[in-house]
Order: sequence, then C-alpha cells, then structure tokens
Amino acid sequence: MTPDIRGFVPEPSVRGTMGILWSCLLTLIICIWTSIHMNIPSLFDDSRQTLFRRVGVALLTILLPEIIAARAIDDFVSTRSDVKLLNTLSTLSSQEKWTITDGFYANMGGFVLEDKCPIITKDIIRLMKHKYIAPIPSTTTVIMDKSKADGLVNGLACLQATWFVVQFFARFAQNLPISTLELSTVAYVFLTVIT
Repeated sequence: MTPDIRGFVPEPSVRGTMGILWSCLLTLIICIWTSIHMNIPSLFDDSRQTLFRRVGVALLTILLPEIIAARAIDDFVSTRSDVKLLNTLSTLSSQEKWTITDGFYANMGGFVLEDKCPIITKDIIRLMKHKYIAPIPSTTTVIMDKSKADGLVNGLACLQATWFVVQFFARFAQNLPISTLELSTVAYVFLTVIT
C-alpha cells in the first residue's frame, strides 16, 4: 500500500532526457527566430515565399551560426560607415541626419526609386554625390514605431535565454553534469546575442 502524499512534493534530483531536450530546443528556436531580421519583401513576394525564406535562413542559422554572426557584424560595420559618409554629404540639420537604424532600413530594401527598384545606402550615397536626389531626412521614429510589435517576442526570448544561461552556469559552478546539447545551446545563445 502506497502512502497518501499531500502538499508540496519536490522534483526528483535527476533531470530527464526529455526535459533537457525540450529546454534546449525551446531556447534554440526562440533565439534563432528572434535574431533573424529579413529584408523587406518585394512587391511580388507573397506571405508563403516570405515564410519559406525565413525558415531557410533559420535552418542556415542552425547549421552555420558563426557565419550568420560574422555577417551581422560585417553588416553593422559597413552600415555604420555608410551612414557616417552619407551624413557628411548631407546638408540636413542634426535632427534630420541619418542614424544606423535608417541605414539598416535602407539596406533591407526600405527605400525604392520611382520604378520600384530598391536602393541601399551605397546607392543613395552615389545618387547624392551626383546630385540626382536630395538628402533624405531620417525616418527613425517611423521605423521604430513600426517595429514595436516584436517587443514582446524579443522580451520572451531574452527571458528564456537568460534563464537557460543562468541555469547552465549554476550547474557548472556546482560541478553537476552538463550535456553537450546544453553546451551547444549556450554557444547558440551567445552567437544570437552577437547577431
């Protein structure tokens, strides 16, 4: 006869394989999905094409996370230098000068010429140098207003990643066993932060 157990019952001291697997998978999926910032879809892309492209980049991120992180660093450095050059060519006031947000928006296909051809910051710089277009004022406030929808998802991703990393280092500090899947997931979390 089994005793009648009432009240608080502690968890077993041994972690199960499924618990480790689900924790790692959830952390990986959330980190990868929120770190992907796709270009703005063209007028000819439908939602299915956009979803397939995003899933493809997510799979590439799973297979080659360090390449994606290196690409993100390269994009940041080149966009920052392009924005600096664009602002030196511009005659706009300091409130209208471009920020790095404007540069990323342009490089993602946010600006188009009249014939529906997307132009990036390097194209805008060339067009401004040859006086084909006037300086474009910053649209950072509009861009940031449109991107507020991802705040909740990014917050959840940060909480999940932080919880996972804290749990990992707590286990490491106590000399408790850590699986290679957990070690790989922590590496993905750090690469996601870089990305």
